[in-house]
Amino acid sequence: MTSAALKDRVAMVFGSATGIGAACARTLAAVATRCDVSAEADVVVAAVGQAETEFGRLNIGDVA
Repeated sequence: MTSAALKDRVAMVFGSATGIGAACARTLAAVATRCDVSAEADVVVAAVGQAETEFGRLNIGDVA
């Protein structure tokens, strides 16, 4: 995707501690949330909930 295609969109990146995930997170960075991706409730409440609270929506989600 180009920068223009990402403008005004909200993305979520998981697995961003190292490698490709870290590079994606740094490129898209606005807000970081720590959550345990092995616990579905943690992801939904901590990560998705924060994205919706801060940005009102979630447009892009990917697992790196």
